[in-house]
Amino acid sequence: MCTAVIALQSIILPPSRPISRFTSASVVNLAMLREIAAHELVDTSPPAYTQSAAPPPYIEQDVTSAEPFTVARLLFCYGFIFPMFWFAGAFILAMPLKAPAAWEESKTEEERTMLFKVLRATEVKWGKRCLYASLGFTLLLVTVLAHIFATHH
Repeated sequence: MCTAVIALQSIILPPSRPISRFTSASVVNLAMLREIAAHELVDTSPPAYTQSAAPPPYIEQDVTSAEPFTVARLLFCYGFIFPMFWFAGAFILAMPLKAPAAWEESKTEEERTMLFKVLRATEVKWGKRCLYASLGFTLLLVTVLAHIFATHH
């Protein structure tokens, strides 16, 4: 009971003022604290969660569905710093993608084929984004140059 009173006093009473310096109104508060501590303390913690072997549904995903990180994606991202990278990324659309002979030797032929298809699809997606960005940059550059040329001549 004594530890419950001390715990409740430390929660309710400010720590900067010791208990002995309180006024007569504080004595009433101490009496209320003793009365509360005399009763059984109620456990107010939330109910325990049920343990499940399966992770939450938002975590469950097929690991093979994750998009691979490709050169075209890097070129697209760095194109915002140096727009010529977008033009290089657009050329990936014209280049054939061939897997080296010693590529992913630990996987079966079927897994390598599937991985290669996903890799090529990702390269094409980011290559198209590079193409669109390079076309937009070219249009912007031509518009700015046309405006500069028209206003100065």
